[in-house]
Amino acid sequence: MTVIDVNQRTTQKVHPYNRKFVLGDVRDPLILMEAGIRDATALILGIPDEDQAVIACRVARELSPDIYIAARTNFVSKGLLATQAGADHVVVEEVITAQAMKAAVVEHLIEKNASS
Repeated sequence: MTVIDVNQRTTQKVHPYNRKFVLGDVRDPLILMEAGIRDATALILGIPDEDQAVIACRVARELSPDIYIAARTNFVSKGLLATQAGADHVVVEEVITAQAMKAAVVEHLIEKNASS
């Protein structure tokens, strides 16, 4: 597994599991090549800037057409753009949050009805 990060302190720390770290921007084709995208089977884009994630999807897909890309976005609209840019799977934070809130409410109602 290779981790790409723009934070130099992150890449210089001693990390467990002997992961390879590459300092740079995941949108940069040269950085992706250094990280080994041509030999990778999957790419996980967990970067917090969803506009950058969409660009990274497009660049990665161009470099490695068969790679499986999972991306994170904040909103459904950007998730759709990430899919159009090449993501195979998108985790949309607003959807995950809504699902968690629904589960909490349902659990509360079940417990309330059980104790009544």
